[in-house]
Amino acid sequence: SHEIKNLVNANINIYYCANEMKGISNKNKKIDVLEKIFFKECDLSFVISNNLKKKASKFTKEVFLLPAGVELNKFDFKKVKKFIPIKGKPVIGYIGAVTEVFDINLLEFICKKNPNLNFVIIGRVYVKIDKLLNLNNVFFLGETKHNKLPSFLKGFDVGIIPYKVNDFTNSVYSCKLNEYLSMGIPVVSTNLNETKIYNKNHKGIIHIGESYDKFNHKINESLVKNSKQEIINRISAAKKNSWENRLKYFNDLINHKIINKKLNNISWKSKFIK
Repeated sequence: SHEIKNLVNANINIYYCANEMKGISNKNKKIDVLEKIFFKECDLSFVISNNLKKKASKFTKEVFLLPAGVELNKFDFKKVKKFIPIKGKPVIGYIGAVTEVFDINLLEFICKKNPNLNFVIIGRVYVKIDKLLNLNNVFFLGETKHNKLPSFLKGFDVGIIPYKVNDFTNSVYSCKLNEYLSMGIPVVSTNLNETKIYNKNHKGIIHIGESYDKFNHKINESLVKNSKQEIINRISAAKKNSWENRLKYFNDLINHKIINKKLNNISWKSKFIK
């Protein structure tokens, strides 16, 4: 990508950093070196989290937050029909991939503590889940089409973000956060940096469990304390974090940069073809 960037020699270069590219346990150190070059050479850099902004700001002055939003046309509370995937008990749900950052031990703990609840996981599984397969109240439904997710979410009684807390996850802004909230459901998360910041900006709207016991307590508390006003507040928070608002912000910054920069006559496409 860096070679292409130099070959094209575009009028404006934009880098969108959508994750901590070093990965978990700094597995991709070579990528990190190249990323620093991108931060230095790009005219605008966008990042998804505050930790990544701190990292990028060491190398570039033009860095802006652009975390994941929610597609309001899909995740419209009034229009979405509720679908309860597993009936008979309240549903505690998770959407997204099950990877190394997913705390399998935490899920096992809360499943065993709550035989009166069903735990539904919707997404592709990339790690061993053997210890969970013998539990009769956890259901792995696999990946589903994105346009079906709103109905599943509306069928959840609580949405969870059970990530391990480490350097990698503290640089993550979870895509599912605003999607959960758009359907008005309570959200329980581990003590992630971006979750704490979200709470500061939205009056403590997310329930944070700093330990396994507290995570479990927050789930049960959410089930019994879920007022209509709280549902309205969650939907309102999601609307403030729509992709529509994100893209307007993105476009405005790019247009401002174009106006203030003398552009070459030859387009990047012509240069690339040559």
